[in-house]
Amino acid sequence: MLTESSIVGSCLLFLFALYVACPFLFYYCKRIRNAGMFANRLNIPHPWFYNLKDPSSFGVENAHNESLVLDVGEINIWSITTNVPRFKDDKRTVVLYSHGNSCNRAMSHRVGLYQKLSAMGVDIVTFDYRGFGDSTGVMPDENTTVHDADVMLQWVQDQFPDHNIVVWGHSLGTGITVKLLSSFDKYPDRLIGLILESPFLNSGEAGRHIPIAKIFDLLPCTKGVIARALEGLFPTDKLISKITLPILIIHAEDDRILPIHHARSLFGVCENENMKNVTLKVFDEGGHKFLYTNNDAMDAASDFIYEL
Repeated sequence: MLTESSIVGSCLLFLFALYVACPFLFYYCKRIRNAGMFANRLNIPHPWFYNLKDPSSFGVENAHNESLVLDVGEINIWSITTNVPRFKDDKRTVVLYSHGNSCNRAMSHRVGLYQKLSAMGVDIVTFDYRGFGDSTGVMPDENTTVHDADVMLQWVQDQFPDHNIVVWGHSLGTGITVKLLSSFDKYPDRLIGLILESPFLNSGEAGRHIPIAKIFDLLPCTKGVIARALEGLFPTDKLISKITLPILIIHAEDDRILPIHHARSLFGVCENENMKNVTLKVFDEGGHKFLYTNNDAMDAASDFIYEL
């Protein structure tokens, strides 16, 4: 006969087994690992309830949606035109924005950044990798997200033939953009710079700081499993020296998702490689997602774009 104590004991044993099993499933199962690395199922605002093809419904003005059909699936894009264009060398500037690992192009903190960039005088192109938002065709992984960023850079070159181009990556988007641009033998003439907002040194190091990893690190048998599972993905520290474009790194001291040591260590790598084209700007406040609310950070981005 089951007693209350035996039921409680069985439940605790089950929870302990699940606790131990989860990080090892993450380590050995690529599908589960990708689902954690590319949290595209955390799809907010969800396209079932919101029309992602209507940027005005999210407070984004002077914007329209484009759908780019690929061999497999499609990428959905917002193209945003500023009301107050600012010129550099008689050209307008367009920022190609590569977002982080969850939600979609309509997420509120991203919309806030578009609005600040638009007020800065630049046009913006933002998109969802296939598998994110209402972009379709694949389950995202390292290769598909970098490929989609590559396709989008070519699209921007074609659609904005008279613009200077700046690539802006945030969080996971920094790993994607660095991996893409490090593979170029020659950059397009109008590609003038790269901004890395809240970057990470590499995925393994990033995996040491995500909240769920810290939970699993409490036991010796599961300590470090999440970080080891992510090693080798997006090795920004090994690739960044291949980029010869001017680079601005911006990061907040109070970032709890990717602590500030990521930016400082990445900048240290650049210094060791004698890269003269990299600038690091650190700000007291802004967290991981809200640097756009920090006027000093936006001023640094504006100075970088228009002084290149």
